[in-house]
Amino acid sequence: MTGAGKTTFMRTLNGLIPQFFEGKISGKVLVQDLDTQVYRIQSLVRRVGFVFDDPETQIFGINVKEDVAFGPCNFGLPKEEVFARIKKSLNLVGLEDYEERATENLSGGEKQRLAIAGVLAMGSEIL
Repeated sequence: MTGAGKTTFMRTLNGLIPQFFEGKISGKVLVQDLDTQVYRIQSLVRRVGFVFDDPETQIFGINVKEDVAFGPCNFGLPKEEVFARIKKSLNLVGLEDYEERATENLSGGEKQRLAIAGVLAMGSEIL
């Protein structure tokens, strides 16, 4: 289903519209009682995880482990917590044996699962 507004809806939920992408909102958008127009994107991303249509746009790491660690590391979490989140999220998406695999060598489906694992590792409450 294309053109239904899924991406626009998600960008609104995590505050990207109107804070990052141009757009006008009339009324309020609340996520767990937080107004998305008031709270910074950094606060909202911990609540709303967003997996893009094209997983290539959100894969940053050279290998799978590095990529999944990107979000938790940027939150400033301790190493032990980052490693625990990597392990848990890779297990959830069936990539537990891929930690050292280069991201460029993953299939399209594996890249999609990696993108999901990266968002899961950030601990977002809504995916």
